[in-house]
Formats: sequence, structure tokens, C-alpha cells
Amino acid sequence: MNKKMIIDNLTNQELEFAFWEIVYYRENSGKTVDGVISSTIYFSKEEHGIVWDKEALICEILFEIARRKYAT
Repeated sequence: MNKKMIIDNLTNQELEFAFWEIVYYRENSGKTVDGVISSTIYFSKEEHGIVWDKEALICEILFEIARRKYAT
């Protein structure tokens, strides 16, 4: 499994939760909550040996949200 596949496997509901986590993250100077983003980082590393930078993952999630909204 690669990074794209991990993002592709997120459900629309998970992406919505992730969006609100990102809003919280940006409004609170980089403070995070346990949720989709942290679990994706943990799952990727533990299950597949894939290491995500949090900012890179946020970019990928936002892109995936836009892709599903506008490219379908």
C-alpha cells in the first residue's frame, strides 16, 4: 500500500472529520486532537511502514476532498 492508496481508502465521513480537525489545527496554532489525521499517521507507520509529515498529510487530505467534490 502506498500513500495515495491510504488517502483513497478514507471514507467521505472520515474526510469530513479530518477537515474539521484541520480547521481546529489551524485555529489553535498547530494543536491537534486525536482523530483521523493522527490515526492515519499511526496506521500508515504501524501497518505499512509509511511515515507521514503532518503538514504533507493535511495537504493530501485537502486535495482529496477537493478531488472528490470537483473531479467526479
